[in-house]
Amino acid sequence: MWKMYNETKADLKIKIGGSDEIDAKELSEFLKGTYDTLSKITSITAKNSYFKLNFKASEKGSVILDFSAITPEIFKITGHVITAVATLKLFLEVIKLIRDLKGKNPKKIDTTTGDVTNYYGEVNNYNIETINLYLSSPNIEKEIKKSVKNLKDRENIKYSINESIKLELSKEEINVMSIEEKEIEEVEEEMEILLENTELRLYKVPFQGNSQWDVIFENETIKVSIWDKNFLKKLHAGEIFLSSQDILIVDMKEIKEKNKVKYYILKVHEVKRLEI
Repeated sequence: MWKMYNETKADLKIKIGGSDEIDAKELSEFLKGTYDTLSKITSITAKNSYFKLNFKASEKGSVILDFSAITPEIFKITGHVITAVATLKLFLEVIKLIRDLKGKNPKKIDTTTGDVTNYYGEVNNYNIETINLYLSSPNIEKEIKKSVKNLKDRENIKYSINESIKLELSKEEINVMSIEEKEIEEVEEEMEILLENTELRLYKVPFQGNSQWDVIFENETIKVSIWDKNFLKKLHAGEIFLSSQDILIVDMKEIKEKNKVKYYILKVHEVKRLEI
Protein backbone atom coordinates (compact mmCIF):
# COMPACT_ATOMS: atom_id res chain seq x y z
CA MET A 1 0.00 0.00 0.00
CA TRP A 2 1.29 3.48 -0.90
CA LYS A 3 2.44 5.47 2.12
CA MET A 4 1.64 9.17 2.06
CA TYR A 5 4.26 10.10 4.65
CA ASN A 6 7.73 8.98 5.68
CA GLU A 7 8.45 9.11 9.43
CA THR A 8 11.86 9.06 11.11
CA LYS A 9 12.56 9.23 14.85
CA ALA A 10 15.36 10.23 17.20
CA ASP A 11 15.79 10.71 20.94
CA LEU A 12 16.73 14.15 22.25
CA LYS A 13 18.07 13.88 25.81
CA ILE A 14 18.49 17.07 27.83
CA LYS A 15 20.35 16.88 31.15
CA ILE A 16 20.00 19.92 33.38
CA GLY A 17 22.96 20.29 35.76
CA GLY A 18 22.66 21.12 39.44
CA SER A 19 19.95 19.73 41.69
CA ASP A 20 18.08 16.64 40.53
CA GLU A 21 14.90 18.58 41.22
CA ILE A 22 13.68 21.36 38.95
CA ASP A 23 10.84 23.82 39.20
CA ALA A 24 7.92 22.66 37.06
CA LYS A 25 7.33 26.15 35.65
CA GLU A 26 11.00 26.57 34.65
CA LEU A 27 11.02 23.17 32.96
CA SER A 28 7.74 23.71 31.13
CA GLU A 29 8.87 27.09 29.77
CA PHE A 30 12.23 25.64 28.73
CA LEU A 31 10.52 22.75 26.93
CA LYS A 32 8.06 25.12 25.29
CA GLY A 33 11.00 27.16 23.95
CA THR A 34 12.59 23.95 22.66
CA TYR A 35 9.32 22.97 20.96
CA ASP A 36 8.87 26.43 19.39
CA THR A 37 12.45 26.43 18.07
CA LEU A 38 12.10 22.98 16.50
CA SER A 39 8.78 24.08 15.01
CA LYS A 40 10.44 27.07 13.31
CA ILE A 41 13.36 24.99 12.03
CA THR A 42 11.00 22.38 10.58
CA SER A 43 8.79 25.00 8.90
CA ILE A 44 11.83 26.61 7.24
CA THR A 45 13.92 23.58 6.26
CA ALA A 46 11.12 21.12 5.53
CA LYS A 47 8.07 22.84 4.14
CA ASN A 48 5.01 20.58 3.80
CA SER A 49 6.48 18.46 6.61
CA TYR A 50 5.71 18.42 10.30
CA PHE A 51 7.02 16.92 13.53
CA LYS A 52 5.93 15.38 16.81
CA LEU A 53 7.71 15.92 20.12
CA ASN A 54 6.68 13.57 22.92
CA PHE A 55 7.86 13.23 26.50
CA LYS A 56 9.44 9.78 26.56
CA ALA A 57 11.08 9.40 29.97
CA SER A 58 12.86 11.18 32.80
CA GLU A 59 15.99 10.39 34.76
CA LYS A 60 17.74 12.27 37.55
CA GLY A 61 18.06 15.81 36.24
CA SER A 62 17.24 14.72 32.69
CA VAL A 63 14.32 14.59 30.31
CA ILE A 64 14.22 12.39 27.22
CA LEU A 65 12.08 13.57 24.31
CA ASP A 66 10.98 11.47 21.36
CA PHE A 67 11.26 13.59 18.20
CA SER A 68 9.60 12.48 14.96
CA ALA A 69 10.07 14.17 11.58
CA ILE A 70 7.22 13.40 9.20
CA THR A 71 7.80 14.14 5.52
CA PRO A 72 5.55 13.53 2.48
CA GLU A 73 6.57 10.22 0.87
CA ILE A 74 7.08 11.93 -2.49
CA PHE A 75 10.07 13.72 -0.93
CA LYS A 76 11.70 10.34 -0.30
CA ILE A 77 11.51 9.55 -4.00
CA THR A 78 13.07 12.89 -4.93
CA GLY A 79 15.73 12.62 -2.22
CA HIS A 80 14.52 15.58 -0.14
CA VAL A 81 13.66 13.78 3.09
CA ILE A 82 14.54 15.75 6.22
CA THR A 83 15.22 13.15 8.91
CA ALA A 84 14.67 13.54 12.64
CA VAL A 85 18.41 13.26 13.32
CA ALA A 86 19.25 15.89 10.68
CA THR A 87 16.71 18.31 12.16
CA LEU A 88 18.01 17.82 15.70
CA LYS A 89 21.62 18.20 14.53
CA LEU A 90 20.67 21.52 12.94
CA PHE A 91 18.96 22.51 16.20
CA LEU A 92 22.15 21.83 18.20
CA GLU A 93 24.33 23.49 15.57
CA VAL A 94 22.31 26.72 15.80
CA ILE A 95 22.55 26.64 19.60
CA LYS A 96 26.32 26.17 19.26
CA LEU A 97 26.56 29.15 16.88
CA ILE A 98 24.60 31.39 19.27
CA ARG A 99 26.74 30.18 22.18
CA ASP A 100 29.95 30.96 20.29
CA LEU A 101 28.78 34.52 19.51
CA LYS A 102 28.96 35.21 23.28
CA GLY A 103 26.02 37.56 23.48
CA LYS A 104 27.00 39.91 20.65
CA ASN A 105 26.43 40.17 16.92
CA PRO A 106 29.01 38.51 14.65
CA LYS A 107 31.62 40.74 13.03
CA LYS A 108 31.84 38.70 9.86
CA ILE A 109 29.99 35.80 8.24
CA ASP A 110 31.35 34.00 5.18
CA THR A 111 28.39 32.27 3.54
CA THR A 112 30.71 30.31 1.23
CA THR A 113 33.03 28.67 3.78
CA GLY A 114 30.75 28.76 6.83
CA ASP A 115 33.31 30.73 8.87
CA VAL A 116 31.84 33.11 11.46
CA THR A 117 33.96 35.71 13.25
CA ASN A 118 32.50 36.78 16.57
CA TYR A 119 32.84 40.19 18.27
CA TYR A 120 36.09 39.09 19.94
CA GLY A 121 37.73 37.97 16.68
CA GLU A 122 37.30 34.24 17.30
CA VAL A 123 36.55 32.25 14.13
CA ASN A 124 34.35 29.16 14.20
CA ASN A 125 33.05 27.07 11.33
CA TYR A 126 29.50 25.80 10.79
CA ASN A 127 27.70 24.03 7.99
CA ILE A 128 26.14 26.32 5.38
CA GLU A 129 22.59 25.24 6.25
CA THR A 130 23.14 26.52 9.80
CA ILE A 131 24.48 29.85 8.50
CA ASN A 132 21.50 30.31 6.17
CA LEU A 133 19.05 29.45 8.94
CA TYR A 134 20.67 31.94 11.33
CA LEU A 135 20.68 34.77 8.77
CA SER A 136 17.16 34.23 7.50
CA SER A 137 15.44 33.52 10.82
CA PRO A 138 16.34 35.95 13.63
CA ASN A 139 13.35 34.70 15.63
CA ILE A 140 15.09 31.35 16.12
CA GLU A 141 17.90 33.04 18.05
CA LYS A 142 15.32 34.81 20.22
CA GLU A 143 13.50 31.54 20.91
CA ILE A 144 16.70 29.74 21.91
CA LYS A 145 17.81 32.57 24.22
CA LYS A 146 14.36 32.79 25.76
CA SER A 147 14.38 29.04 26.33
CA VAL A 148 17.78 28.74 28.05
CA LYS A 149 17.11 31.87 30.12
CA ASN A 150 14.64 29.81 32.15
CA LEU A 151 17.58 27.69 33.35
CA LYS A 152 20.18 30.43 33.92
CA ASP A 153 20.63 29.43 37.57
CA ARG A 154 21.53 25.84 36.70
CA GLU A 155 25.08 24.50 36.49
CA ASN A 156 24.87 23.47 32.83
CA ILE A 157 22.64 22.07 30.10
CA LYS A 158 23.74 18.97 28.20
CA TYR A 159 22.05 17.92 24.96
CA SER A 160 22.51 14.60 23.19
CA ILE A 161 20.91 12.96 20.15
CA ASN A 162 20.59 9.17 20.37
CA GLU A 163 23.29 9.24 23.08
CA SER A 164 25.99 10.17 20.55
CA ILE A 165 25.80 13.71 19.13
CA LYS A 166 26.36 16.02 22.08
CA LEU A 167 26.49 19.69 23.05
CA GLU A 168 27.04 21.28 26.47
CA LEU A 169 26.31 24.80 27.70
CA SER A 170 28.16 25.87 30.85
CA LYS A 171 26.57 28.12 33.48
CA GLU A 172 28.59 31.08 32.20
CA GLU A 173 27.50 30.41 28.60
CA ILE A 174 23.86 30.13 29.68
CA ASN A 175 24.11 33.48 31.48
CA VAL A 176 25.67 35.20 28.45
CA MET A 177 23.00 33.74 26.15
CA SER A 178 20.34 35.01 28.56
CA ILE A 179 21.28 38.69 28.18
CA GLU A 180 18.24 40.85 27.59
CA GLU A 181 17.75 42.02 24.00
CA LYS A 182 17.95 45.69 25.04
CA GLU A 183 21.35 45.08 26.63
CA ILE A 184 22.59 43.54 23.38
CA GLU A 185 21.29 46.45 21.28
CA GLU A 186 23.35 48.90 23.34
CA VAL A 187 26.60 47.21 22.35
CA GLU A 188 25.73 46.27 18.76
CA GLU A 189 28.60 46.53 16.30
CA GLU A 190 28.45 46.26 12.55
CA MET A 191 28.24 42.79 11.03
CA GLU A 192 30.09 41.94 7.84
CA ILE A 193 28.95 39.20 5.44
CA LEU A 194 30.92 38.08 2.38
CA LEU A 195 28.74 36.96 -0.54
CA GLU A 196 30.71 35.23 -3.30
CA ASN A 197 29.56 34.62 -6.90
CA THR A 198 26.38 36.57 -6.23
CA GLU A 199 24.00 37.51 -9.02
CA LEU A 200 22.92 41.16 -9.36
CA ARG A 201 20.72 42.63 -12.09
CA LEU A 202 21.22 46.22 -13.22
CA TYR A 203 18.12 48.25 -12.48
CA LYS A 204 19.25 51.06 -14.75
CA VAL A 205 22.43 51.88 -16.65
CA PRO A 206 24.73 53.84 -14.30
CA PHE A 207 26.44 57.09 -15.22
CA GLN A 208 30.20 56.73 -15.26
CA GLY A 209 30.63 59.15 -12.40
CA ASN A 210 28.12 57.49 -10.10
CA SER A 211 29.67 56.09 -6.95
CA GLN A 212 26.59 53.97 -6.25
CA TRP A 213 24.58 51.85 -8.64
CA ASP A 214 20.98 50.68 -8.41
CA VAL A 215 20.77 46.90 -8.77
CA ILE A 216 18.26 44.18 -7.99
CA PHE A 217 19.39 41.70 -5.35
CA GLU A 218 17.07 38.95 -4.10
CA ASN A 219 14.07 40.70 -5.71
CA GLU A 220 14.80 44.03 -4.00
CA THR A 221 16.37 47.19 -5.42
CA ILE A 222 19.49 48.17 -3.49
CA LYS A 223 22.38 50.62 -3.91
CA VAL A 224 25.89 49.22 -4.21
CA SER A 225 29.29 50.87 -4.23
CA ILE A 226 31.84 49.54 -6.74
CA TRP A 227 35.25 48.77 -5.26
CA ASP A 228 36.56 46.77 -8.23
CA LYS A 229 38.97 49.36 -9.68
CA ASN A 230 40.01 47.15 -12.59
CA PHE A 231 36.39 46.73 -13.68
CA LEU A 232 35.74 50.49 -13.39
CA LYS A 233 38.89 51.23 -15.39
CA LYS A 234 37.69 49.01 -18.26
CA LEU A 235 34.21 50.53 -18.05
CA HIS A 236 35.53 54.09 -18.27
CA ALA A 237 37.85 53.11 -21.14
CA GLY A 238 34.90 51.77 -23.14
CA GLU A 239 36.11 48.16 -23.00
CA ILE A 240 32.93 47.12 -21.18
CA PHE A 241 29.42 48.22 -22.15
CA LEU A 242 26.48 47.88 -19.81
CA SER A 243 22.77 47.97 -20.52
CA SER A 244 19.67 47.79 -18.38
CA GLN A 245 18.84 44.29 -17.09
CA ASP A 246 22.41 43.01 -17.52
CA ILE A 247 23.38 40.39 -14.95
CA LEU A 248 26.56 40.89 -12.92
CA ILE A 249 28.24 37.94 -11.20
CA VAL A 250 30.16 39.47 -8.31
CA ASP A 251 31.82 39.03 -4.94
CA MET A 252 30.02 41.42 -2.63
CA LYS A 253 30.42 42.58 0.95
CA GLU A 254 27.26 43.24 2.98
CA ILE A 255 27.70 45.36 6.10
CA LYS A 256 24.80 45.46 8.53
CA GLU A 257 24.71 48.29 11.02
CA LYS A 258 22.02 49.07 13.57
CA ASN A 259 19.41 50.52 11.24
CA LYS A 260 20.87 50.14 7.76
CA VAL A 261 22.66 47.81 5.35
CA LYS A 262 25.47 48.80 2.97
CA TYR A 263 26.68 46.81 -0.05
CA TYR A 264 30.09 46.90 -1.75
CA ILE A 265 31.09 45.05 -4.92
CA LEU A 266 34.62 43.74 -4.38
CA LYS A 267 35.05 42.03 -7.75
CA VAL A 268 33.01 41.66 -10.93
CA HIS A 269 33.58 38.19 -12.40
CA GLU A 270 31.22 38.31 -15.37
CA VAL A 271 28.63 40.42 -17.18
CA LYS A 272 25.75 38.44 -18.70
CA ARG A 273 23.42 39.88 -21.30
CA LEU A 274 19.72 39.36 -20.81
CA GLU A 275 18.49 36.97 -23.50
CA ILE A 276 15.33 38.20 -25.25
